[in-house]
Amino acid sequence: MFYKIVKVFEILASKIRIFEYVYLEMCKDLVKKEIKEANITSTDKVLHVGCGSLPYSALIISQKTKARVIAVDNDFFAAKCASNYIKNRNNAVKIVCGNDKNFLIKEFDVILVSHGVIPKEVILRNIYASMKNQARLIFRNPKGIVGRIYNKAMVDFDFNGVKRIKQKKYTFRESILVIK
Repeated sequence: MFYKIVKVFEILASKIRIFEYVYLEMCKDLVKKEIKEANITSTDKVLHVGCGSLPYSALIISQKTKARVIAVDNDFFAAKCASNYIKNRNNAVKIVCGNDKNFLIKEFDVILVSHGVIPKEVILRNIYASMKNQARLIFRNPKGIVGRIYNKAMVDFDFNGVKRIKQKKYTFRESILVIK
């Protein structure tokens, strides 16, 4: 049920300015902090897995850093909404319908995995195993009811190079940055 509510809100936010504004205001500081901590620059190639209908993370990363960003979602309708949204705002972000398996992970410097991607643990472990050295993996750890819903398949990770980025948002506890 919660997934459906978030999905509907993202679709509305991708089409209605006031919802877009609210969503971006809620999340822009979160993404800016991740950009800073992961040291994302214009020379980086970024993959955003699970961009949804409103690919705010991909958009903000592209705007703030000028990095090349590919955003992917396995839901055709979400990818289409995201593509239409980006088309009117930023031509530097490329939207693709698919999943992390559609890409050679080792070609990316930064991989961002959205909190709603499932099964999260399997996807994170597969991405980590395929990353090149010095690549950065970012994923979000929501808190409260949001955390219980999105992280129900999560366990503690044994990745090397883990850095926790504290987030001052009511829905997010932290972002996790892993440097291979």
